Amino acid sequence: MKAFGPNLLLKPVQGKGQTESGLYVPESVRTVKNMCVIVSVGDEVSDRLKVGQTVAFSTGHSFDFENESYIITEEKNILLVIKD
Repeated sequence: MKAFGPNLLLKPVQGKGQTESGLYVPESVRTVKNMCVIVSVGDEVSDRLKVGQTVAFSTGHSFDFENESYIITEEKNILLVIKD
């Protein structure tokens, strides 16, 4: 899949399966809300955002494709880059 225009394709970040104290976290609640890794960058997105960066965003549209969850959002919805 390839994002186009001012859009970014994001993949939600999965949290750990176990807490530091040893409690298991169900898979259904492991996703870290509003934190994703950039999978694809549209051709109108600035050079500051790159594939592989972890970002926080305000809003987007989620969908599933081949048993994987994705989010599509516009560049203006990216709040910060957490990790390059």
